[in-house]
Amino acid sequence: MNNFKKTILLIALALTAVPALAAGIPHTSYGVVDGTEISTTCAWSFYVVSRPAEKLSGAISKSGSSYFWQALVGNLSTPWNLGDDTLAIVKKENGGGTASHAGYYAVMNEDLTNEFPQQYNNCTLRAIPVPTPAVSGSSVNLTWTAAQTDASVNNHGNNILGYNLYRSESPSSGFAKINASIISATAYNDAAGTIGKTYYYALEPVFRGNVALGFNSANSSSIQYPGPAQGNVVINLTYNASAGNLYWISVPYTNTYSRASDVIAKINADSGQPADSGNKVTQIGRFDPATQSYQTYDYLGFLGWSGNNFVLVKGESIFINIASNINATLVGNHDPAFAFSLTYSAAAGNIYWLSLPTSGNYTNAVSIISDINASAGLPADSGSLVTQIGRWNGATQTYETYDYLGFLGWSGSNFNFVPGEGYLINLAGNIISWKPKIN
Repeated sequence: MNNFKKTILLIALALTAVPALAAGIPHTSYGVVDGTEISTTCAWSFYVVSRPAEKLSGAISKSGSSYFWQALVGNLSTPWNLGDDTLAIVKKENGGGTASHAGYYAVMNEDLTNEFPQQYNNCTLRAIPVPTPAVSGSSVNLTWTAAQTDASVNNHGNNILGYNLYRSESPSSGFAKINASIISATAYNDAAGTIGKTYYYALEPVFRGNVALGFNSANSSSIQYPGPAQGNVVINLTYNASAGNLYWISVPYTNTYSRASDVIAKINADSGQPADSGNKVTQIGRFDPATQSYQTYDYLGFLGWSGNNFVLVKGESIFINIASNINATLVGNHDPAFAFSLTYSAAAGNIYWLSLPTSGNYTNAVSIISDINASAGLPADSGSLVTQIGRWNGATQTYETYDYLGFLGWSGSNFNFVPGEGYLINLAGNIISWKPKIN
């Protein structure tokens, strides 16, 4: 074989051996990063997707007006090979450990080639999506927009594998992961919070190779974890043509009703009636504790509704006069953070009509009095705060009361607690921050 043929053969053998020779040899991969938050304070990491633990890392560099990452692939602990699927991640955290915390990321995916140096597509630094919390029954539902990534030359699918979700009672610290496995969707239901706690949520992207970013998005808005979904008040009332038809009812603490007319409209809607119909309710009212007088909104037949279309007050019960049978539901939730603070006036009456949670942990009038007293550190049978508790018996259209008679103790009807009814109390002192007990 002459020398020319030997040379051609050696060149051919060398070319066919390039993939094997690529392992462990020096190689530089780099890419340009843009975005309003890009700076030399950003960090980058680089890894082969099948070996994510072997990461290279460094700080973003700047040349002229361009920012770039640069990885010396030959420094991977396991030799690289042509065609290795790799990922480059750029990240930045602002205000870590503060309420104004924010996180940013960029990601680029390419297969390693024999291009020396190898330039990856440009990528953009973006803010991590922020979750939006909303009460959903007795849990909190989180939603967010999908994390975006830039196009890659080699399409291996979405470079975002999923997300981790974090929760804290503080906007600046204490965030703990609440998902057991990576969340692949853009929604998550948190059903493991503590009733009444105020929470903040934050999101962390997880990239292909199961590599988490290492810090979170900006904090979500705060949200109070809800109580049991037993806040609805179901109204099943029978009209009696030969007797009165007055009923006191509780209103859910958290609801969408603002005024008396909203309650009437909901009752009518549940019966297929127009919002302003007077076929179901002819009167709705409240007892104003400030003036110790009633406010009513009345149906006057062809004249329509007249009177005081009062604003509903959280924690107050209302009464209705009905003109036919009612089967309706006032939709809402119990607010575990709500507390009654009621003021005693020595110069006026001190009657209040209260809404109690439908999930209230009570059996009778005594248990309600005991709970009010316990909240003030008083004996269960004290008459220092409440001297009377009562209910309106819709069946008999009469009051039932349980009364404190001083040294004679309590007397009267120790009536049963009926969820959804309104309850009257007469004060003998200030009630401060009493939270009704729930089951």
